[in-house]
Amino acid sequence: MAISLYEIIQDSVKFSNVILTNTIKENNDFSCDRLSDVIQNVFNTPYAYDVAVNIASGAIRSYHKQLRQVLLIKSDIDIGEIDA
Repeated sequence: MAISLYEIIQDSVKFSNVILTNTIKENNDFSCDRLSDVIQNVFNTPYAYDVAVNIASGAIRSYHKQLRQVLLIKSDIDIGEIDA
């Protein structure tokens, strides 16, 4: 078993998208126009900073999850979970 960069990228984008969707809903900013803006370029929206932070956080979480699995399988070492 190896750590997969592709899986880290997928997980981090999914993580960020879930949080972005919840934030937009909570702000009552969910509209066709907002959705179009986000699809075209999320970094030209008021949510750009949060999206960048959440992608980074999602990548760290995904990497940690994979590293934990690899260490458990290969070395019987448990590094524990990340407190969020």
